Amino acid sequence: MYLEKCVAGIPPALFRFERMFWGEMAELLGSDRRTHYCGALRAEHIGATVCVMGWVRKARDLGGLVFVDLRDRSGLVQLAFDEQTERPVFEKAARLRSEFVVSA
Repeated sequence: MYLEKCVAGIPPALFRFERMFWGEMAELLGSDRRTHYCGALRAEHIGATVCVMGWVRKARDLGGLVFVDLRDRSGLVQLAFDEQTERPVFEKAARLRSEFVVSA
């Protein structure tokens, strides 16, 4: 019976707390699927569409430019967001903090 009350293995009280605490940042991945691990990206992937998932190691907001270091079990990749990035995406990137879990 306890398992029936859990959402993906998270006790209901904790799940409600996380949803209230993180608010709009608590989004589901939807149809996103990882295509590469962070440490697997190389120069030949430049210009390709890829999907990486991991934890934010560090985020730096330089005004019109946001850098996010994303890590997973295989390594680290740097994401860059600038004025050419879609506005809603740029605003979310500017609010990222260490240890947030993201898909990009």
